Amino acid sequence: MLRFRFINSRVSKLKIFVKRLINESLNSVNYLILILLLACQGVIAQDTITVSIDHSSFYMESKFQIGLTHTQSNWQNGNASAVARAKQNLMNATVTLQNVHIMGWGPISPSPSPGVYSWGSLDQRIALMRSMNAEMILTFCTAPGWMKTSGQDWEMNDRVADEHFEDYAELCKVAALRYPDIKYFQVWNEFKGFWSSDLKNWDVAKYTEFYNIVYD
Repeated sequence: MLRFRFINSRVSKLKIFVKRLINESLNSVNYLILILLLACQGVIAQDTITVSIDHSSFYMESKFQIGLTHTQSNWQNGNASAVARAKQNLMNATVTLQNVHIMGWGPISPSPSPGVYSWGSLDQRIALMRSMNAEMILTFCTAPGWMKTSGQDWEMNDRVADEHFEDYAELCKVAALRYPDIKYFQVWNEFKGFWSSDLKNWDVAKYTEFYNIVYD
């Protein structure tokens, strides 16, 4: 049983608080608060509101897991004792889902030129995740410069050029086969490069075409 006490409660204050909750990034706790406040508008003059919770049955069971994306380029190469503490802290916190990008935020280009592969830096990041018994996620983003519309390796907000969709799909296939213990893959990240000035919107159709080629 939960008991909430409202002190000097006024509808105007409630509206201000609700507006603040809506403007914030709503998490599950804020949603609960918001629902309770809206439900209580009709009885806001009461000093105490009692909420009873039935624990005899469950609506659903949360499968929430904590995860992280490795974005620091070389933290695993720092002071050995500090790295060991950081890894132990992550394992103690049961941060089991760990993600790395195929290029950028650590790994360099996995394919510096057509038909040529360079896996050393990505291998190191995969080994780091393995050392923490992580459930690994590989994000297929970003792409070698020779595949991008700009032709630049580190133009990070650029996308794969249409004529290189198949080349990128092949790169992703080779990567997936290289790391057979990775079960989860994400195709691209944040629609990078898929903004269309003509459409004045994200080019969902082009991204879907790209996604399907990589997926196949």
